[in-house]
Amino acid sequence: KGMSSVFASALKKEGLNVSVDSGEDFFSRTEIKMIMSFLYVLDNPARDVHMLSLLLSPLFGFSPDEAADIKLNARKCGLPKNSSLFAAISAFRENEKCREFLDRLSFYRRLSVSLSVGELVEKIYDDFSLTCVALSMADGEQRKNNLLQFSLLAHSFSESTKKGLGAFVRRM
Repeated sequence: KGMSSVFASALKKEGLNVSVDSGEDFFSRTEIKMIMSFLYVLDNPARDVHMLSLLLSPLFGFSPDEAADIKLNARKCGLPKNSSLFAAISAFRENEKCREFLDRLSFYRRLSVSLSVGELVEKIYDDFSLTCVALSMADGEQRKNNLLQFSLLAHSFSESTKKGLGAFVRRM
């Protein structure tokens, strides 16, 4: 259950009716891991686990084979074996899907400097129709509610700390 009860308590104090069910940690839920991976990558694109998770997510829709091809291409381009996935994607920029991914990533990284974390999360939700993506999954209503709770958490963090994305992801 981890931090779920802590966040559920904080959200209840904000007047939101929250329940922590099925013993699954709030941050272990697929939809929350998806937005968290996005935020982690925006903060530091060299985080390979989060980068791979983001690439394979419904937001960007890379297949496991495409991700493997990116890494293989990086080796062919002379990048060291231990290069980050971000470096590999950058080396494969002639690939349209990689180029579009890098362009979007760059766009949101620029936004992350000027928007609060709450505003950034809302922008991502809106641009990617993330609540609709959640609704299309099993237990869609609950997943949508989880995303809305996460958005409230991000807004609450922004209002209470006035700190940016880096502080938010370190707190999580």
